[in-house]
Parts: sequence; C-alpha cells; structure tokens
Amino acid sequence: MAGSGRGTEFPLTAGQRQHFEVMRRNPALRMAIWDCFRIPGELDIDTFTDSVEILVSRHEALRVEVLKLPDGEPAQRIRSLPPRNDLITCQNVIARSEEQFSRYIRHVMVQEQRRAWDEAAYPFRFRLFRYSPTVHALITGFSHMAVDGIGAELLIRDLMRTYADAVADRAPRGLPRRSFTDSVVRRPSTDGGSVRSAERDPSGPLTRFDVPAPDPGERGLRSRQSSLSLTGTRLAALREQADLHGCSEFTWILAAFARTVLGFTSQDRITIAVPVNLRAPAEREVVGMYVMEVPVAVERPRDAGTGRDFVAAVGSAVLRATVRHRRSAAWDQGHPADLFVNYRRRSGAPGREPPALGTTGYLPRIDYQISGIGLRIFSRPDVLDVQVVFESSVFSVDSAGNIFETLIRNLITASGRR
Repeated sequence: MAGSGRGTEFPLTAGQRQHFEVMRRNPALRMAIWDCFRIPGELDIDTFTDSVEILVSRHEALRVEVLKLPDGEPAQRIRSLPPRNDLITCQNVIARSEEQFSRYIRHVMVQEQRRAWDEAAYPFRFRLFRYSPTVHALITGFSHMAVDGIGAELLIRDLMRTYADAVADRAPRGLPRRSFTDSVVRRPSTDGGSVRSAERDPSGPLTRFDVPAPDPGERGLRSRQSSLSLTGTRLAALREQADLHGCSEFTWILAAFARTVLGFTSQDRITIAVPVNLRAPAEREVVGMYVMEVPVAVERPRDAGTGRDFVAAVGSAVLRATVRHRRSAAWDQGHPADLFVNYRRRSGAPGREPPALGTTGYLPRIDYQISGIGLRIFSRPDVLDVQVVFESSVFSVDSAGNIFETLIRNLITASGRR
C-alpha cells in the first residue's frame, strides 16, 4: 500500500471499501477490468498519447492513490499526472497475417488478466499495438480499486472522442460537471463502520448443494471453470425471454441463475451477491468505483411454476436489497453469500467507442479460491460470454458440467424447458 501522510486524503467509496476488503482476504483474485479494441484507420500515435494524457488529467479516479492512515483505516488522495512515458506503451508487432496478430493480442490479453495489480501503480494501463498503418489494437486495464465497469465504458468513449476532436482540430472538452473527489466527500456514509467491521462471518448460512462430493483426485485445482459464448439464435432466444417476461437482460440472467441453483439444493432461500450501481443521478458521468456487491435473497416459488412471477420476484428482491443497502450496510455484513453474479454490458452504439477486437475467448482460466459458484457475464449486441467458476472442493467435474448445462438451458428457455 502506497503512502502514509495526511492532508488531502478523503474516504473510499462503499464500492472501494468492499473491494479493498475482498482483496485483503483473497489477494490471489484478479479483478481488474480488461478490454481490447481495434482502432480502425490510420492512427497518429503522438496525438493519441496526447488524448490519453488529457483523459488522465480530466478524470481524478485515474490518479487515485490508496494509502493507510495511522489508525489503520484506508483512505485515498489524488496524485499529479504521471510522466508522459508512463501513460501508454506502444509496440510494433511483426505478424504474417491479421489473424496471427489477433492471436498474439489475445495471448497478451490473457497474460495481463493473470497479473496481480501493483498497488503502488496508477490504476490504469494502456497498451497500443501496431500491425500496419491502418491496423492497431488497444488493450486497456483499470484497477477495480478506482474504476467500475460503468466508469471503464465512460473512459473509452471519452478517450475516442478526445482523439477525434484533436484530429479534427477541435478544442478538447472541459472537466466533468462533478469531480470524483467532490462526489465522494459529499456522499453520505452507509458503511456501518470501519473496514474491519465489514468482515463477514464465515459461519453464516451458506448454500448447501445436493451434489456428490468430488473424488480426491479431482481436487488438485482450487476452482473449476466452464465458459461458452451465446450468439445467433441462442442469444436471440435469451433476449426474447427477457422481453416476454418484461424484464431487463440482467434480471432474466439472475433469475435463470437462481432457478438453476434452486434445482441443486433443498434450501428454500438462497443469497446471491449481485453488482449494484450506487451512483446518484448527478454522478452518472463520474468515473470511479461506485458499484458494489449486494446480497439478494431469493425465495423458492411456492408453486411449481418459475415463470413471470418468479422473474418479477427476483427483480423486486434486487430493488429491496439496493434500498436496504442505501439505508445501512449492516444487514449485508451479516449475510454472507457463496453465489455471485458479475454482469457487464456494452451498448455498442455506433461511434461511441472503437469496435472490440474479437468478443470471445477473453475469459482466461485463472485458478483462484472461490466459495460456491460465481457467474460472469459479458454482454455485447452480438454476443454474450458466459463463464461459471465452481468451488472444486464441492463440485466434481460431472456435477459442475451438469449445473453449467442446466444454466445454459435456463438462460434460453422458460421454466427450464428444452
């Protein structure tokens, strides 16, 4: 942890505090936000570097330094701009074809996602790769200690707009209406005490899965992972189900996950940790870490049906959990979860950001300790990447595979029908 002084420090957001605690308990986790984009057309690298410099200057969250105060509590402060040479790295790549170039970029992407984030470093990483004058790839990384998924999307849009303005010789945009510092200082605290008080009781009620225990020979890894990309008719089927049930894509996915888990446990109530955006309306365009996981309690339906009523009940449970957290985080601290859903969606609106350099194959297999089941969803207009991580001491290869297949079926059909 960098720094130890006082004077310009201010508190962490609730999302930062939660991330700080999660990483303290499990430093092997890799939770930075990574993306890869193809930048079409010719690229002026000096002007692009200028645009990155403007971006880092404009958004305070990209200059956050987390430090520990004398009383042991974490705080943060805003640093000055880093040296220009540290803003972005540029590399010429020699490849026989664009396909080989893309494979190399995917390899670099996986390497980056497996690396631990240096706590003393600035919370961003920009890497630019050049295959030809008209083919470039940009890898971006943001520490979750400073930026959430919404903020990452805001940053990429702002970067490309800034570069377009510079190329067109237009004046750069000004600072955001509200700064990150001002947003945090004005925000009412619902933390419920220090970071230490947020320690969740491991003896709390966790999900009891009705699955055969794995054989001793299957316990070499700390986690098991299954992944799949939904495209075409299967993706259309998923989104059609969301429309038919009158809910968002996220709510439908969460309901399908809950329906899947309830099929493998005798419990009538499960708790799923879901990401909730705690930005106020005035903070919609502020880059920072405002998203945090909130425990959502889902009840087994009393009747045999798991259709529209069940999906509506899941949506209502998310709303109740969000309101409850805004009032006080104390309930969250007393309700641990071993079921997790992480959902990121890209709008893909034309001209708002560069096209992704391949939308599949970017979920590396990182073996870290996990309790229960974690679901990661990365949604784009034409593809939905699904990755499920299982606790290897609980789930055998067969049981993990069975749960994964059931989840995919529940994502694209109503009430689990084929």
